[in-house]
Amino acid sequence: MKATVLLPALLAAAAAAAAAEATFTLERGGVRIPLPVVVRDGETLVPLGAEARGALEGLGRVTLRVPFVTISSEGLDLRAACGLTRASLGDGRTAFLPDPPRIEDGVPALSPRSLAAALSLLGLKCSWGEPGTRLVLDAPPPPRPEAMAAAGKASGVPLASPAPKVPAAPARTAPAHIVLDAGHGGEDCGARGTHGLCEKEITLDLARRLRRLLEGRGIRVTMTRDDDRKLALPQRVEIAAEANADMFVSLHVNSSPSSAARGVESYVYGANVTSRDVAELVRRENAETNYVDIIVNDLQQRLHHDASIRVAGSVEDELVRKLRVHGRSGMRVKEAPFYVLARARRPAVLLEIGFISNPTEEKKLRDQAWRQRVAESIAGGVARAVGGEMP
Repeated sequence: MKATVLLPALLAAAAAAAAAEATFTLERGGVRIPLPVVVRDGETLVPLGAEARGALEGLGRVTLRVPFVTISSEGLDLRAACGLTRASLGDGRTAFLPDPPRIEDGVPALSPRSLAAALSLLGLKCSWGEPGTRLVLDAPPPPRPEAMAAAGKASGVPLASPAPKVPAAPARTAPAHIVLDAGHGGEDCGARGTHGLCEKEITLDLARRLRRLLEGRGIRVTMTRDDDRKLALPQRVEIAAEANADMFVSLHVNSSPSSAARGVESYVYGANVTSRDVAELVRRENAETNYVDIIVNDLQQRLHHDASIRVAGSVEDELVRKLRVHGRSGMRVKEAPFYVLARARRPAVLLEIGFISNPTEEKKLRDQAWRQRVAESIAGGVARAVGGEMP
């Protein structure tokens, strides 16, 4: 419960600190373009006026039909209502922006992180130069100043010739590199079953099985631990950073006060704690860390949200199809502020494979054949997500 109360206060503090800077720069092809900002109620906003439209020239377009804001690129539209974080994509998907769009003097305005999220959802490659104040686009330099000035004078839809979208599973010129993180270890048993089975044993065994399956398909694998030892959470994400991995997959087993709780759950990073069950799970997995360390990485990790969803959804599809398991709530991929997801700085998922507190599921988790089927399902989902299809 304490975590649920603390998180919004820290989000507000982080937003206030960003607003104090009151600057925002868009960088394209090494050229930095300062954009005007406004500060309203302690929140920094980037109006999508002439300067912003000129900076995005050739990549997409922004239109306003009050109360809706639409950002388009390569025929794909992201449409959001001012005051709401929920957005719709033209291909039928639903997305959520970190902060709702606003109207400032008749012009749509977004927070820096919502602008970054919107461009990323539309398939534009971008990253933070300085989180919240400088967004770097992987794109050709902007047009000449006179072309930008002409764009500023234009009305209606000023931007054209959008860049191609990033495909869902891009073709690779080198093998994918995955970091497998076996949760807990050493003196940290993790969750414990009613008959004494430790979470740490299951996660390590699953990670080893996954490594063999993925390497058999040409995917490179780095393990955060390959024996029974405890690793601090910062060490786990540092291993992924040093390996420069394409993806981070953290393996865990769930537990609940209710012995009837069952099923698998997959998580990607999200700042909000959505239920008491999730709050307790986050508290347990983040025990040695604090939310301040998570919030300062919020902006950067959100850039990997779409890719993380793709991986988690692919894995969950495989688990449901091959093992006929389901999540307790009937939901699919969930979001939560787990430390290892917030700090991953790459597509990252955390998998909770069954409830060790359920005697029936604990029995399954002891079974070697069941573990192999779980590993095969996860491996199939991961391989499909990175473009290395597995049967």
